[in-house]
Amino acid sequence: MMTRPLHLRRLWPTVLSLAITAVSLQAQIVINEIFYNAPNDLDDLQWVEIHNASEQPADLGGWTLDEGKLYTFPPGTALAGKGYVVVALNTNRFAEVYSDHALGPLQRPLKRGGEKLQLRHNSGKLVDVVRYDDRAPWPVSADGYSASLERICPTVSSEGADNWAASPLPLTPKPSGTPGRQNARFSLTVPPVVAIDPAATDLGPAQPLPVVAAVQGKVRLVELLYGVVAEGADSQEAAVQMTKTSGVRYRGIIPPQPSGTLLRGPDKAAVSPARGNAPGFGPRGGGPGMSGRGPRPNFGGPGRQEPRPTRGASALVYVDPAQDTTTVFDHISTVPRNNDRGFKVFFHKDHTLAGASSVNLVFEGSEWSLLAETMAYDVYRRAGCPAPLTEFVRVWVDGALTGHHLMVERINRSFLRRNQIDDTGNLYKALWMGRNAVGRHEKRTYETTGHGDLLDLLAQLDQSNNDPDQQWQVIQANFDVGQVATYFAVNMVLSHWDGFFNNYFTYHDPQRGQWQMYPWDQDKTWGYYDGLPDDQVFFDLPLTFGMEGDRPPEIPQTPGQAGPGRENRGGGFGGGRGGPRWWRQGGYFSRPLLANPHFRKVFLEKTARVLREVYTEERYSRLLDELAQRLEADVMIRAKLRGEQPDTGKQLLARDVQLLKTHLIKRREYLLQQPELSSSAGSPK
Repeated sequence: MMTRPLHLRRLWPTVLSLAITAVSLQAQIVINEIFYNAPNDLDDLQWVEIHNASEQPADLGGWTLDEGKLYTFPPGTALAGKGYVVVALNTNRFAEVYSDHALGPLQRPLKRGGEKLQLRHNSGKLVDVVRYDDRAPWPVSADGYSASLERICPTVSSEGADNWAASPLPLTPKPSGTPGRQNARFSLTVPPVVAIDPAATDLGPAQPLPVVAAVQGKVRLVELLYGVVAEGADSQEAAVQMTKTSGVRYRGIIPPQPSGTLLRGPDKAAVSPARGNAPGFGPRGGGPGMSGRGPRPNFGGPGRQEPRPTRGASALVYVDPAQDTTTVFDHISTVPRNNDRGFKVFFHKDHTLAGASSVNLVFEGSEWSLLAETMAYDVYRRAGCPAPLTEFVRVWVDGALTGHHLMVERINRSFLRRNQIDDTGNLYKALWMGRNAVGRHEKRTYETTGHGDLLDLLAQLDQSNNDPDQQWQVIQANFDVGQVATYFAVNMVLSHWDGFFNNYFTYHDPQRGQWQMYPWDQDKTWGYYDGLPDDQVFFDLPLTFGMEGDRPPEIPQTPGQAGPGRENRGGGFGGGRGGPRWWRQGGYFSRPLLANPHFRKVFLEKTARVLREVYTEERYSRLLDELAQRLEADVMIRAKLRGEQPDTGKQLLARDVQLLKTHLIKRREYLLQQPELSSSAGSPK
């Protein structure tokens, strides 16, 4: 009888000790790292890392993420003391990228806009919770810029953004993070939290910049670090000691800077606007031996995209004179266009230019090309075909005036979203070089998944080529017929010989399973081809251009017979001996679609509608005059910088406007005289 109480007294402390150990261990098992949005459209690369901050091993069997809706750990899942376990959406993709093993798969994708993740014990008890977001104060570099979200201190609450940081960024976009090992941002304590008040972004040359910040946490000294960028070169970093004003608030003053400098702080930038001129501009148009009216020829190849730095070193200062505002876009990427014809500018997704994530700054060599390109996009948009937005801008580079350029919205996911199109499909850019369909179509989204949908579509078109009715069924099932017919109709109206086989984007809309086409690089519209004399306008592009069986005008045409070189479906300027310089074979889409009698009927109806309702003398004569008035001051500046008389610029601009108006008149007359068009339904009288 005496032994039983003694025995119980011996066991009770042991049981109590085990209970305390279990509670303590649970508190040290945390959600430690989250990779929710991979770069390069790797949608299936997502993962969550769990970390055991204690020395004791743990059994995660039956534990859950999001109460099992995201993941339930299988029985016997061991997590060593100080160890890590990763759960991935696609375990094969994780192994391919990180050369390591992960549990999985997750039952659903992580939400890219942010969500609440809960880690629960197999008893249902909440162990840890994270409410991450894709916007500040959460690190935005984890939102598709290669970084992961790393927990700083595993023993401090994870619910707020204060205890999370982005993993280091790689030099070029690629999946990053530290799965399965200690976080790069690990710390035994959470660093002070700093929030900087909004500050001026446009300063006068003699104006200091006061900076106010709230600093929460234990600090001995608060310094403001800043850099000065002048003439494209970074200066040495400087520091200003901040003084405490009240509570957690500190204030520092950056001294005045010379005109044309950019101040860079921790996450802000300010600029002292530059004023100045840069001497010397190249010749108009193509230079020696080429017409001076048109754009400079691009001999730089197909212009494939090169990897850009994850965090760029450039800054863009955008001044909106209408709103009298200055906006600074810092640490962005700028890439020279082929043959030094301007720049490609890439913004960060959390700080876009009026919704555009990237733009081109274009000057092709003459005001004619600027006017033709911006007016071409205007015609597409008025006809109902999605097309880039444009604006004339005056550009300085490192303080040197480079003259007026055309700013063109680039076609990418933000372009799709602006046009209310689902942006999760495959986007291709059609190129003028390449041996086959894959080489001629550069993939711009989901680059690692191949060209399967495009090749399947082309195979269906080719297999049904001898049966127009069957091919029409294929076309209706796979194309947004009205939109694609409108694209080709505007091409035809604008004499855009350069846009039937390349100079467009094609997109496979996953919502509807249909393909669309969007215009690009419109510098050969409104009646111009390379080498055309300055006093002439190209207006007689035939209605058969681009379709299967079309041949150069000087070569006899046989209905249904393919043009020269059908096997590569592209290239072939002039069609060989005797062909005009503007002639080219049709493209992978234009050849079968424009030759199909059912689609052709829609195409002709769309062409007639564009002539009747959009491409009219009343509308575009007025718009051309308005644009010319806006450019008048700039062409005089550019003429002066070329060493010409300012009036020369005005005279050339007037000539260019008149040539564009001439195309407007002659092209309409030519098309309305074509029997095939005049007999189509709804043709203008």
